[in-house]
Amino acid sequence: MKLIVKVFPEITIKSRPVRKRFIRQLAKNIRNVLKDLDPELAVDGVWDNLEVVTRVEDEKVQREIIERLTCTPGITHFLQVEEYPLGDFDDIVAKCKQHFGHLLAGKHFAVRCKRGGHHDFTSMDVDRYVGSQLRQQCGAAGIELKNPEVLVRIEIRNQRLYVIHNQHNGIGGYPLGALEQTLVLMSGGFDSTVAAYQMMR
Repeated sequence: MKLIVKVFPEITIKSRPVRKRFIRQLAKNIRNVLKDLDPELAVDGVWDNLEVVTRVEDEKVQREIIERLTCTPGITHFLQVEEYPLGDFDDIVAKCKQHFGHLLAGKHFAVRCKRGGHHDFTSMDVDRYVGSQLRQQCGAAGIELKNPEVLVRIEIRNQRLYVIHNQHNGIGGYPLGALEQTLVLMSGGFDSTVAAYQMMR
C-alpha cells in the first residue's frame, strides 16, 4: 500500500530550512507511530509531500495504519494510490480503466488530473482525453463535472502516474516536536481543552 501525505498548508509557506525541518519531523513522527505495525515502513520526501510505503498486506493492519495517520498532527490529508511509470495518454486510459472501469457503467463521472513537472501537455488535456475514452469504452452514462457519481482522480508528477483510490483527512496542525513546548492550564469545563486542541493544531 502506498500513501501520499499532504502536509499542513502553513508548513509550505515557511522558509526553506524551517520547511525542511518540519517535514523531517513529520516523517520521524510517522515512523514512530507506525513502527509497531510495520518495522520496515518506508517514509520518503522532504519538500511538500511524503510518500509512505508499506509491504504489509493484512487489511486489518492497513486500516490501522490509515486510522493512526488520520490522528497524526501535521497531516492535512493523505491519498491512497497506485503508482505507475508515466506512459502516453492511451496508457493512462488503460490504467484508469483497470481501476475504475467497473464503476462507470451507466454512471455520470468526471476526471480530475493534477500535474507537476515539465510535460508537453496540460492537466486539462489529460482530463479531456481520458474522460472521452472512458466514456466510450466503459459504457458510462455521460460526463458530469459538477456533481459526478464517480470521480476518477489521477496525479502526474514528473514521469510517474498516480491513480488515486481514496482520500483520508488528517487533523492538520504542526508536527509534534516541531515547535517549542507550551504550558496549558485546564479548568473544570471543556473550553480550555478545546482551546488547547485548537492551539495544538
